[in-house]
Amino acid sequence: MKILFMAAGMSSRFGGEPKLLAQIGANYESLLEITLLQIKNHIDISSIHFILNKKSKEIILKEVENIKIKHNLNVNVTYNIQIIPEERIKPWGTADALASCYNDIKEPVLILNSDDLYDEKSFKLIKYNCDYSKNYIIGFKLKQTLVENKPANRGFIYTDSDNKIYKIQEKLNIKKSDFNEKELSDTFVSVNLFYFQSSVLCKLYDMVEEFKKKNNMDLNIEALLPNFINTMIENNIFSFELLPTVDSIWKGITFKQDVELVRKSLQENNYKQS
Repeated sequence: MKILFMAAGMSSRFGGEPKLLAQIGANYESLLEITLLQIKNHIDISSIHFILNKKSKEIILKEVENIKIKHNLNVNVTYNIQIIPEERIKPWGTADALASCYNDIKEPVLILNSDDLYDEKSFKLIKYNCDYSKNYIIGFKLKQTLVENKPANRGFIYTDSDNKIYKIQEKLNIKKSDFNEKELSDTFVSVNLFYFQSSVLCKLYDMVEEFKKKNNMDLNIEALLPNFINTMIENNIFSFELLPTVDSIWKGITFKQDVELVRKSLQENNYKQS
């Protein structure tokens, strides 16, 4: 399976350092190293592609080479740069980042945020439950993605009885206390773990380019991925299914203090490097 890491963010809330290099392992392994090992334990990696920015490209690719040597990971690594126009106040957003690699992806691909830890159980689930000809959003229970009293944005996934997705709704600044226990356990959200056919990325590129033409004077607007997925669903361009995790643990890194929380989670769940 081809793996794609979205790593073009500027990490402004993290001091500008690439979050995928955060040392979360017991022996200070990086988030990227831990993630690749978790994937490798269940999925044969055919190649790895990174969406990067110009500033952090060299340091990230150096870490990738170190990981390949350390773990005898014999895979081809490619990358592309998400272009950020100088006049922009912020990048164009997640949809633009993913669309930027459309010309480099010619086969189905597993897509991940580079600053999230998705749990080894998630990759085992993907290995044994994906129909590799379909498109999936791997959903996590809402309660597994929220920290007490810490606001977050989440993409709520709505499905029919066959787990076919008919809507993703982005909800902003939500807290765990906003929901009852049933809602926390029964609601699945997207944390940018996808399995997509390459045709989805080609269509996404066309849609994002049109979006940018229409909004080129707005220096703050972002192309948010859930909005484009919804458009594809509403117009019957592609169908997407929910692949629900059961007890997978998700941890994201936004601020420096999150590193210790993720490291502690690994220890509590007895993660052992293979």
